[in-house]
Amino acid sequence: MSFLTLPPEINSLNMLLGAGSAPMSSVATAWDGLAAELGSASSFFESVTSGLIDGAWQGPAAGAMAAAASPYAGWLSAAGAAAEQAAAQARVVVAAFESARSMIVHPALIAGNRNSLVRLAISNLFGQNWPAIAAAEAAYEEFWAQDIVAMLSYHGGASAAAAALTPFTKLPLGQLAGAGGAINAAVSQLSGLAGAGGTNVKAVVATLSSGRGLKLGSLLGGFNLNAVLSGLHLGTGNLANLNLHNLGLGGTGVGAAAAARLSTPWGNFSLNQITNYVNSHGGVQSVLSNLSSSPAFNAWVNSGALASQLSSPAVTSLLSGPAVSTLLNGTSVSTLLSSPSVSTLLSSPSVSSLLSHGRLGSLLSNPTISSVLSGTNLSAKLSSLLSVHSVGSAEAAVADVFGNTGTGNIGFGNTGDNNIGFGNTGNGNVGIGNSGVDLRGILNSGVGNSGLFNTGSYNTGIGNSGVGNTGLFNPGNFNTGIGNRGSYNTGSFNEGSFNSGDFNAGDTNTGWFNTGNLNTGIGNSGDINTGIGNSGNMNNGMFVRGDAQGMTGFSYSIHIDQIPVDFGLRVPINMTISGGTLDITTQPYTIGTINLSSLSTVNDGSTIGPIRVPTITVSGPRLNFLVGGPTYTLFGGISGTVGPIDIPFSISAGPGFGNTSGAPSSGFFNSGSGSSSGFFNVGAGSSGWQNLASSASGVGNVGELASGMRNLGNSMSGWFNASSLDSAQAAVVSGFSNVGSQVSGAFHNAVSDFTTLSIGLGNQGGLNVGGGNIGDLNFGLGNVGANNFGGGNLGNLNFGFGDLGSNNFGFGNLGDGNIGFGNSGSGNIGFGNTGNGNVGFGNFGDGNVGLANWGDNNSGIGLLGSGNVGFGGFNAGTDNVGLFNSGHGNRGFFNSGTGNTGIGNAGDYNTGIGNTSIANTGIGNTGSYNTGIGNTGSNNTGSFNVGSFNTGDANPGDRNTGSFNGGSINTGFANAGDLNTGSFNTGSMNLGSFNLADSQAQGITIPINLPAIPIDLVAGANLAIPITGQFDPLTVYVPQFGIPVNVSVAFLVTINFTGTQLTPPLPPIVINPIVLKDLMVGGSVQVPIDMTILGRLNLTLPAQPGIGNSAVSSGYFNGGSVGTSGFFNSSDLSSGFANANGALTSGWYNSGSLLSGFQNLGTAISGIANTSTLAANTSALISGVGNIGSQVSGFWNGQMSALQQTWADWVASR
Repeated sequence: MSFLTLPPEINSLNMLLGAGSAPMSSVATAWDGLAAELGSASSFFESVTSGLIDGAWQGPAAGAMAAAASPYAGWLSAAGAAAEQAAAQARVVVAAFESARSMIVHPALIAGNRNSLVRLAISNLFGQNWPAIAAAEAAYEEFWAQDIVAMLSYHGGASAAAAALTPFTKLPLGQLAGAGGAINAAVSQLSGLAGAGGTNVKAVVATLSSGRGLKLGSLLGGFNLNAVLSGLHLGTGNLANLNLHNLGLGGTGVGAAAAARLSTPWGNFSLNQITNYVNSHGGVQSVLSNLSSSPAFNAWVNSGALASQLSSPAVTSLLSGPAVSTLLNGTSVSTLLSSPSVSTLLSSPSVSSLLSHGRLGSLLSNPTISSVLSGTNLSAKLSSLLSVHSVGSAEAAVADVFGNTGTGNIGFGNTGDNNIGFGNTGNGNVGIGNSGVDLRGILNSGVGNSGLFNTGSYNTGIGNSGVGNTGLFNPGNFNTGIGNRGSYNTGSFNEGSFNSGDFNAGDTNTGWFNTGNLNTGIGNSGDINTGIGNSGNMNNGMFVRGDAQGMTGFSYSIHIDQIPVDFGLRVPINMTISGGTLDITTQPYTIGTINLSSLSTVNDGSTIGPIRVPTITVSGPRLNFLVGGPTYTLFGGISGTVGPIDIPFSISAGPGFGNTSGAPSSGFFNSGSGSSSGFFNVGAGSSGWQNLASSASGVGNVGELASGMRNLGNSMSGWFNASSLDSAQAAVVSGFSNVGSQVSGAFHNAVSDFTTLSIGLGNQGGLNVGGGNIGDLNFGLGNVGANNFGGGNLGNLNFGFGDLGSNNFGFGNLGDGNIGFGNSGSGNIGFGNTGNGNVGFGNFGDGNVGLANWGDNNSGIGLLGSGNVGFGGFNAGTDNVGLFNSGHGNRGFFNSGTGNTGIGNAGDYNTGIGNTSIANTGIGNTGSYNTGIGNTGSNNTGSFNVGSFNTGDANPGDRNTGSFNGGSINTGFANAGDLNTGSFNTGSMNLGSFNLADSQAQGITIPINLPAIPIDLVAGANLAIPITGQFDPLTVYVPQFGIPVNVSVAFLVTINFTGTQLTPPLPPIVINPIVLKDLMVGGSVQVPIDMTILGRLNLTLPAQPGIGNSAVSSGYFNGGSVGTSGFFNSSDLSSGFANANGALTSGWYNSGSLLSGFQNLGTAISGIANTSTLAANTSALISGVGNIGSQVSGFWNGQMSALQQTWADWVASR
């Protein structure tokens, strides 16, 4: 049935089902392979036939063979061209199919159209759906037409491709029929060649293989040289078929020289057996010595026939041909000739005389042979191998066998400097056949590659030709994966760049088979799509052809009903107010002179004044009054309503979901200044997952232009690599766990020029095994230094745990070169020694040998002083209980400090074994106030902590809660940075795990657009407040003052008042009390409150390295100041769980400062449930369990006295 009559459902399904274009692609590949084989066969056949024509010594047979073979060569060439055409046309068909397939309508769209039509028809009860039905049918007809166009396009392209094919011609085999007779004739003409000169080759071989001759037949075993040479004709056919490429040595070098073997198609034999046989048997040497003078040999070598045959064009062509060149240049011949066994054979006296014979010299001086032996191909390989091979000079022989050219090479056949391996050309290469600089692997070229067959720069893997790739066959740059032609991809076979996934032809896609850009999903041909098969742009969904379809927003609203408000106000008022006196003061003033001359009865010059009034002060009145009263209450309140309130939460619709980037992105929750795809990326132009940079692909990369997983730096590929440059400089790093710049391979630290390979958690350095080690070559937990074995060692070359120093063997040693445990000093052997160079136990001083000696250079037990020999007491100190203690107040054995309880403690107030510092509870602690084992830091609760104030194990850092933390103030495991809550963080101030950079915890801001919130309230109060009281009586006293009078009055009689001083009487002024009675202030007040709240509220959770902390700390719900880790601590600068008060504490439920352990109270305490009796800030120096007091170690000291005091108090109370 023709596709022209089929509906689109059938045509689309037929095009999309099945294997697609894969079979035809395989056909094209097969035709390409056949064309290559035919072309190779044609070239080889033409080369052979042209050699026949040039070899004139073969006569007419060669011409006949060439004439017969020429049509066959032409057919091979034509068949190869036809095969290439078939491959090309097959690819044309593939292209036509793929084009038609992209044009075809997807069956899902057709099915959706038909389903819509059915629904519309069913619901078309009143004819309302006729327009929609017509539109659906029109769309279906468009689908049909589109499918027909696609099928016609495919049919036309496939038909044109098939019509262009040229039929194959048949092989003209009939023209080869006459070649057999010419070949037989040529063979018959050469039948006597083996016996030329009167000497048969078979006879020579027989002589060498029997009697007292060389006996090569028996020596070579299965090689059967006689039989081989008996059938060997000097024509090119047989010699060309001899598989000489199988010659080789089983071993080379000094170690293998004693067992060198020759591997051949006929078996293996030892070259040393030949050498020993030649050198130890006189018969063989005599044969070789007399061979040159034998008649047979002279006749054979001097024969003109042999010389003519050796100089013939055929032999010359054979020896200069590519087969012989390949043989002589191969490693098999080179290895064979460089064997010490061959060198010994060639340097023997018999062979030397044979090689120096004049007749043989004339043979080798033949122009043909000379040109062959002096050729560049042969001489380059043999010049260094055959130069010196004298017996007895093993060193020179081995050096020449290596064949290195240059300086600092280790291996064989290296050309250049500082190479290690075989056949390297260049400098600083390690491996085989590398050609370039700083290469690692096999057959790499370029610069800085690691792996196989890489030709670019700084690649890690196989067959990469770009720069900085990690993987296989990447021609692009900085890819992590296989076969990426683009750059900065994480995945395989990406044609574009910055993709995370496989087979993406576009750029910055997360997924597979995307031909567009910035897509998240599968098979999207448009841009910025999230989904599958979208051909439009900025769509969310599947198989969407338009633009901006399916964009999903999120909206959620919280409704709060109207809230009635009724707040009653009840305020009792009963206030007595007593005022102080109110002083009123008037400043003194003067009334000027009054002239009375204008009066008619007063004589001229009459005056009154001036009047000077002094200061007047009025004190009072005092105010005493009562506001309210004992039974008075002010009544008021607020009543009304608030709301209703509708609070919306929304994420606007756009491509993807939850993206907040500055430009449209696909995927989920991407942010940054530009477009991205994938999940949780921060930055522009990135794809993948959680990349914190721009233009990156992969997972968790921090830095631009990176691919792979968890890389830190710019321009990187691979896994867990870190750059030593700043973020703006290209590091050019590929591979696995490398540190530095311009690095490839695995576990290479270019900064320290050492490996980063370690086994365990939280190691920083190289070749560490364990956890929390900082340094190189440590085995154990929490070591800081190099070459330590054990745990908690701080230094180098320590074997044990808790050693602070270097070259110690044991645990808890403080110093260098100690053997034992609990030694404080250097060069001690034993345990519990304090000082240097002591041998024994519990010695205090230097150079003591024995037990519990106090002093220097004593030999014995319990001696006091210096230079004594013998026996003293069992304890050399004071107030010791036990044996062989040399300190004061110790309980136990071999203690040399003060106040210790246990064995071999060299410090003070320790409880345990081998502690060398102050107030430790445990074993082998060299720090102070530790509770645990092997802590070289202080105030730790745990074991093997080199840092201080840690709660956990093997922490080189400080104030950590957890284990293996190289940084400080971390809550978690294996954090190399600081202030992290989580695990495996190399950065600082992070919340989570595997964070490479600093402060990667993102703050959260939730914008809330508040709607109009109506508030309708009435606030009322009865403010009528009674006030009673009085102003106290007031009396004002006016001071006396004089008025000068100078008046002359002229009546009937003149009266003079000149110089008179008048002082008027001023009685006090009295103001009676003023009583305040039933005075009411204010009244009833009603205040309406009517408003609307409208605006935006941002709910912000700032980025913090922990959760619920009151300051910058790690962990959970810690209070206090900054720098705390753990859980629920209120102690500052602490770690652990629920520690309170004070600072610098580790452990659980401690209260105070400088504490470790469990439930201790006080300052400077370790252990469990100890209590100080001193002031809060005074060091108690307690270790152990259940102690009460100060400067105490051991168990339950002070508990009995406390019980006795309790009992006494109880008895006294009776």
